[in-house]
Amino acid sequence: QVRQALTSTAQDLGDPGRDPFYGFGLVQAESALSALAGLTAPPPPPPPLAIALTITNGPTAVVTNLKQGLFEIRWTTNNPSTTDVNIGGTWYTNSTLTTDHRRSFRGSKGVTYTYTVRSADAANSTVTATATFTLQ
Repeated sequence: QVRQALTSTAQDLGDPGRDPFYGFGLVQAESALSALAGLTAPPPPPPPLAIALTITNGPTAVVTNLKQGLFEIRWTTNNPSTTDVNIGGTWYTNSTLTTDHRRSFRGSKGVTYTYTVRSADAANSTVTATATFTLQ
């Protein structure tokens, strides 16, 4: 648009039209600005679509040391998000944004645990999932 405004408002010098010595001619800045003022700016591009936060894998519980009753609850999300686990009525939280979520727990062999995982991304989208696990 700027190029078109400059070339269409230039004062022709030398041979009529564009020529090798004078090009399009002498720039008429005020005329070019006036030509541009009549143009409407294109609208800004739309913001990128937010990708909804989802759990892409899990949640699963993995025994890390049966003798000591240690297990980990793991899940992954498609966007970096926080890591929260509710087990036994208590929320265990971590506000670090990550896509690979893990929390370690100690339990008793043979006991069944129901747990809920929750993640929230920077846009405050949240996702939750509940699962059951028996430590064996």
